[in-house]
Amino acid sequence: ILVFPTTDAEATTDVAGNLLVAALADTDLSGIKDAYIYQDGSFVANATDIVLAGDAYLVLEGATALSIPVNFENEPGGISTIRVAVPEAILYDLQGRRVMAPKSGFYILNGQKILR
Repeated sequence: ILVFPTTDAEATTDVAGNLLVAALADTDLSGIKDAYIYQDGSFVANATDIVLAGDAYLVLEGATALSIPVNFENEPGGISTIRVAVPEAILYDLQGRRVMAPKSGFYILNGQKILR
């Protein structure tokens, strides 16, 4: 998980109940024994003491787990089908009459003159 605040104000805003912390710069966690760093789909107990800028970590006081898996199962995985309604092209001649069977010549389509 990469966490990038979009403004300095967002970076310093405390969100009540949010345990996820964004490392805005390389961060030394050697003094925090209950830190979990996000790696490969899980929050893993801190073994490196350094969190790189852009990464996320949790501080869970009293936690004893070696890793905490994260499940993104209900997140959308992509767009599978897009359907676009194409409006019927209605042509008019230069006198403004609707043309049902156009031949070559000038016509009006969507308010613009076209040559067919």
